Amino acid sequence: MACRRRQKERIKRQLEHERESEDPVPLDVTQGSQSHQTTHLRWGILGASNISSDWVKSLRDVQGAEIVAVAARTQAKVQKWADEHGIAERYTDYNQLCASASIDIVYVGTITKLHRDHVMLALEHGKHVVVEKPIGVNAAEARELIQVARQKRLFLHEGMWTRFMPAVEKCRSLMAEGAIGDPVAVHADFGFNAVEFEGLSSPMFDPKLAGGGMLPVGCYVVQTAPMVFGSKSPNKIAAAGTAANGVDTSAGITLEYGDSKLAVLAYNLQGETQEVTDVVGTKGRIRLQSPAHCPERVTLMQAMGRGVYQTTNFTFPIPEPKGYPAPNWHYPNQHGFVYQARAVHRCVGAGWLECPQYSHDEVQKTMEIMDEAKRQIMERR
Repeated sequence: MACRRRQKERIKRQLEHERESEDPVPLDVTQGSQSHQTTHLRWGILGASNISSDWVKSLRDVQGAEIVAVAARTQAKVQKWADEHGIAERYTDYNQLCASASIDIVYVGTITKLHRDHVMLALEHGKHVVVEKPIGVNAAEARELIQVARQKRLFLHEGMWTRFMPAVEKCRSLMAEGAIGDPVAVHADFGFNAVEFEGLSSPMFDPKLAGGGMLPVGCYVVQTAPMVFGSKSPNKIAAAGTAANGVDTSAGITLEYGDSKLAVLAYNLQGETQEVTDVVGTKGRIRLQSPAHCPERVTLMQAMGRGVYQTTNFTFPIPEPKGYPAPNWHYPNQHGFVYQARAVHRCVGAGWLECPQYSHDEVQKTMEIMDEAKRQIMERR
């Protein structure tokens, strides 16, 4: 038995390949957006937050992006933030920014509790919108905003930037090529010590501000299910978790889709997990390596017998600066925002109302799954 195990390990080593590849063709380009054309968009930034800061720094690397204005709640804050980011127009009234004729598209980087109102404000003023995830606090808010955007023929995108990372684009293309056969399962986890990283004063720990782990962290693992199985509803959702002071702090979620297809998902705000996503198929599996919400590496393992795989590692380095976080940035690998930002410009330029990498239907389904999972978690406390 030991001899056979050593033989398998030797075969695995012999069949491993490492590739630093060119970035895969983004999904929107395969569907008809024009990568060689420049779409000029004048951006207004709603909320002088850390995440808005990282978005603006990434926009600097997007051809055609012009950052025109920023709005924050106080004069002192907006002046300091605008000076740091080199932005000329400054507002303390969000309505005035959204009404400005010099702005084409608004980035909403305020706290989650306010996302619905701020997205609606921008849409009512005829502006395209990118809103930091999640789009709202529940599926009803998502549904309302998507409906309004469609009625007004305006672009609306929830900023699930993970979907635009080249490693994730590669994962999607490998699935489409049938590299692992028929996908039958997805396993995903994401957890970190949010008390240490965010602090107890964070809205993440305030139930009055839509706090908890599901919306800002759980969304990353939940969105893997529609990525693999599509935007249909699972047949069954089962969730168990922990809560403290009125907010959810961890959960395990199982989604059953029928035809022996299963998603097993976990998140927490208490400790660091390995943070990988595995897509399991009938002929192999694909792993988005850590950190799976902003990965640089994807591993394809094609089955050649039980326990024996031909393994290929693909590497897609994120532009510098990068890190956990990089100096003067706020979150891990956040310069990877640039892939999403470029796709937004292409999709708006194509006249589309959404990005195919994360469609409105997938946004809606992810929110519905999170609503039900969170209901089960909190009702059992």
